[in-house]
Amino acid sequence: MGLSAFLRGQARWHGRHSCGAKETWQLGCRTLGMNCRMKRSPLERRTPLRPGAATLQSRRGLVTRTPMKRSAALAPAAYPFRSNAPGLKATKPLRSKPQPKANEDQLARWERMRAIGCIACLQNVRFGLAPAPLNFDNRLEIQHHLSGRRRRGHDDTVCLCTLHHQGNRLPDPSMGYKAHARLYGPSFGKEPSRFREMYGNEDAQLAYQERLLAGESVTHA
Repeated sequence: MGLSAFLRGQARWHGRHSCGAKETWQLGCRTLGMNCRMKRSPLERRTPLRPGAATLQSRRGLVTRTPMKRSAALAPAAYPFRSNAPGLKATKPLRSKPQPKANEDQLARWERMRAIGCIACLQNVRFGLAPAPLNFDNRLEIQHHLSGRRRRGHDDTVCLCTLHHQGNRLPDPSMGYKAHARLYGPSFGKEPSRFREMYGNEDAQLAYQERLLAGESVTHA
């Protein structure tokens, strides 16, 4: 009978007689005349590995016996567009040049546009819609037309109220955007396709704004 089988038998016997595991182990050791402290020796392989065999650690990627060779595909030249590639110097991100501020003539043009009013509200008469009321939440703004997500310039601008420009602030907070759109027309920020169908594309809006600045009398209905 082996030592482990003997101790297991002693543990089962003393367990039935309300004896703890520690006392059972000490009693078994004293019975065999052994020291209760167990010596833990490192595990060593007695038989050599066959050539080409890999250990468990190396198969799991925990041990690297030979340094890995750097592949040519991982060279710095393979990362021409990455600033954080190994061996490359960090470059600054591409940024668009800021446009110059509006001059005095352009600012005066914007004031004249605000005095005329929102071009969408002025055209609502043709569709049987009312102009959006102006108040603290619905003000007159200057919209810059875009080309490739960049502003065309300060001259390529039209005047719109906040509702027709962004649609994020409504004249009547008690109603939602859909109710405002039914009464006053769509917003360029919310429904750009529908806005262009009713009031024209960017070029048509700019042409209409220029006619208003030239003296064409268009008033709210």
